[in-house]
Amino acid sequence: MLQLRGSIDGVERTVVLDRSETSLGRADDNDVVLSDLVASPHHAVVLHEGDRWWVRDLESRYGLRVNDDVADEIDLEPGDVVTIGTVDFVVEVAPAAAPPGPPPAPPPAPPAAPPDAGDEPAVVPGIVRSVDEVALALGLPTSGHGAAVAPPVPHAVEPLGATGAAPDHEGAGYPGVALGHLTRLAGELRTAVDEDEAAQRALEVAFQALPVDRGWILFTDDHGDVVHRVARTGDGADHPEGDLPISWSIVRRVLDERVAMTTGDVVLDPRAASRSMMAHDIRAAMCAPLWSGDAVRGVVYVDSQLTKGTFTGVALDVLTAMANNLAVALTALRHAHEAERERAARRHLERYHSPAMIDALERAEAVEGISRLRQADVTVLFADVVGFTSTSQELSPDGVARLLDGFFTEAVEAVFAHGGTLDKFIGDAVMAFFGAPVPAHDHAEQALRAALDLRDRLTRWNRGQEEVGARPVAIRVALNSGPVVVGDVGSSRRVDYTVLGNTVNVAARLEGVGGPGDIVVGPGTRERLPADYPLEPLGELDLKGLRQPLPVWRVATPAEPPSG
Repeated sequence: MLQLRGSIDGVERTVVLDRSETSLGRADDNDVVLSDLVASPHHAVVLHEGDRWWVRDLESRYGLRVNDDVADEIDLEPGDVVTIGTVDFVVEVAPAAAPPGPPPAPPPAPPAAPPDAGDEPAVVPGIVRSVDEVALALGLPTSGHGAAVAPPVPHAVEPLGATGAAPDHEGAGYPGVALGHLTRLAGELRTAVDEDEAAQRALEVAFQALPVDRGWILFTDDHGDVVHRVARTGDGADHPEGDLPISWSIVRRVLDERVAMTTGDVVLDPRAASRSMMAHDIRAAMCAPLWSGDAVRGVVYVDSQLTKGTFTGVALDVLTAMANNLAVALTALRHAHEAERERAARRHLERYHSPAMIDALERAEAVEGISRLRQADVTVLFADVVGFTSTSQELSPDGVARLLDGFFTEAVEAVFAHGGTLDKFIGDAVMAFFGAPVPAHDHAEQALRAALDLRDRLTRWNRGQEEVGARPVAIRVALNSGPVVVGDVGSSRRVDYTVLGNTVNVAARLEGVGGPGDIVVGPGTRERLPADYPLEPLGELDLKGLRQPLPVWRVATPAEPPSG
């Protein structure tokens, strides 16, 4: 006589094949009932006639395997392994029947409560599944760790009970009910605006789909600590962070082993209880991980109290699929928020830098660090319109605006074309600097090339002004180089990216030295230019606000900036 030995729902069972037909499957009318969701309602039958035993597949959904080979019908021998769903049965020779004897002594009664000291005992699981198993059972795709996502198709929605056999895969049974809830959840998550709203909506759907009393969404922070984010109970009450009435044994095991699991029923098996479960009257609990890439970033935890029942594999599968949907939505929200922060950072940079400079900053991964105040060596440029006060008195306000708009446009283009940073507009003047946020050893030459370029641009712009009978403008430019402090300066409501220091003050004073078309440079810039660069000394000048005379030079005309 042969027998099948295997583990069904975590319990070792032996089935003696002493009948002509022994049926196996999920339906209740089978001789061997399997709660495994991958098994079909009527999966296979073992036949016996004389000295022959063989197994036949009953057109099951996922097939029959014997010794890891797919088989429709095959004879059985001792040592064969028959796989039905995810359950392996080993074929063995049945031992001879033992003579009747006295009944065995009853086992000692389990303790009524968990121990008072030490860590909580390990929870005895009712069901443990990897999320890939869940995705396979639901007919959903897996992605490495089994991030199952419900397809957007309509299904009838009804609650899934806590007890009883799992519905059939065929017809409007298990997949239809489960996917109906998952489809609704997917729709809810698509419109969530942040992580907390997404988590709250996931709990709302879980309460409609599952027989639970309470639920929590827990995230892990960068240090691996568990952080309470969203809670829901039957009466709508919340619980303070750090004092959650949950089974921490289950949460820790799900995070550590990366599996979804339920407890056993503590009413039937007190070993399934931990101290926290007994203290909070928890009868059974379920917990599923939130996957982000290859890491678990949190869990969805639900439980039922003594007024409700235990959880089946169906309930665990639905909770796990919901957790995967939520994890996908949370990842998408994080990416969207990160993208918005990057766009905001770029908009901030576009106020001051050219597109090429912004691209260079992003490649250097320096975008987030440029706002902090720091020391730098730069060249500061000031350019203004000569005689603007008298000119503005002769023009209408609209004419003044058009004149400044033309000048500022040409100035910004010249600054950006040579790697400069626009600081601000001050009345009829433009302030810019070179050598920050990206350091440049030749920032003095960059600034001088920008000044010469601006002068040439204004010459061309003035020709266009004269052709339409508009007033041309004359500008003067001042440059000075040296140490500054650079970064965001301002209040909590408004900041500007700017430079501060005596180098800036000297450049501002030099702005008033030159005449129309002049480019003057201070001693800091003179030191940083090639020694043979064509500059005309203007001598030592007394500038307002400076204690000592300052040597000043003017760029010889015509002159070209050094190459490179």
